[in-house]
Amino acid sequence: MSVVVEEGALRLTVASERVLKWDDHRAFSDGLKRRAGTKAVDVCAVIDGVGPIYLELKDFRASAIENADRTRSGALAQEVAEKVRDTLAGLVWACGRGIGESYHENLAGSFLRPGDGAKPIVVLWLEEDTADPGGASALQDAIRKALRPHILAKVIVTSTHLEARSSAPLQWLHATGLPSAHVARRGARKSRPRTR
Repeated sequence: MSVVVEEGALRLTVASERVLKWDDHRAFSDGLKRRAGTKAVDVCAVIDGVGPIYLELKDFRASAIENADRTRSGALAQEVAEKVRDTLAGLVWACGRGIGESYHENLAGSFLRPGDGAKPIVVLWLEEDTADPGGASALQDAIRKALRPHILAKVIVTSTHLEARSSAPLQWLHATGLPSAHVARRGARKSRPRTR
């Protein structure tokens, strides 16, 4: 079974029944979100045969130029690492309080007992107008570095363009959304044909 999660102009299909839209979940909103500055990943899931997944979705198609410095400077990597850290703290807080899901313990325990199962996976789904494998690889390394030494996880940075070009696309995750031209023009002025 799959669960569909919508975030902005992206529609994500996760091949699991155990999926939390964590940044909207009651366990987060009634818990650590009340502390100023606390952050959360968009989605947490437990995927059979894969393990725990922590997923952050970003759609930079309409704002690539504005976000270029954020991506290159390491600010985006730090933001993702902070969201994973705060999500882990929120999941631990929610355990045993009667406001979580039965699999909160699996999600939190994957970090607390790394030798007991599959290594947790942190995914940044960064939707951009074009594929940038080199940039994705550099960002992946920056996120991994920002997570260490306290959080050891496999890190994946991907997008619809990168997945289409991949020899081993993620089988448990698929994203669709508005074409980039529509995203860039949402709420903006209508384009006019050029005249010479």
